[in-house]
Amino acid sequence: MSDEEQIGYAEAMRELEEILDALEDDDLDVDVLATKVERASALIQLCRDRIGNARIQVEKVVASLDEPTEGVDTLFDDHYRSREQLAWEFAGILNQEARELEAAGVDIIQFDEPAFNVFFDEVKDWGVAALERAVEGVSAQTAVHICYGYGIKANTDWKATLGSQWRQYEESFPLLQRSAIDIVS
Repeated sequence: MSDEEQIGYAEAMRELEEILDALEDDDLDVDVLATKVERASALIQLCRDRIGNARIQVEKVVASLDEPTEGVDTLFDDHYRSREQLAWEFAGILNQEARELEAAGVDIIQFDEPAFNVFFDEVKDWGVAALERAVEGVSAQTAVHICYGYGIKANTDWKATLGSQWRQYEESFPLLQRSAIDIVS
């Protein structure tokens, strides 16, 4: 294993800063300069690789973060007895995941929400509040993606009633604008 593979990102960055400081010395020997530039190049590549690997891992995790009401529309059971109870349980779990992502250095945490455009009463009564619970205490930017919905019976039945004007976002966007969520997509 090479030296580059044995050091961490933070240590590589510290060494790069030291090299940059040394490069500012006008009296630096050309041979030393060449060695330092070569080492800096290796450290920069190591940092790029580490960032790339971290980004891939974060994308895998972020891709799985769903909003508290996603799945709730079809998953609540005898234990929870209602979509609302299950949504609040999901919100707590998602909050823990969001805090872990933030601690790992994630700048923006996005939740996907396919049910906000169908279950208007639930969105008003507790859906936005459950989403806010999922981001409670998180200082990273937060986003929610309001999906058009997926092919569950509630969605397909609802879509059949829309006719030529699909204005479902008129209900949910103002609620989200007043919420603790930073970005709506």
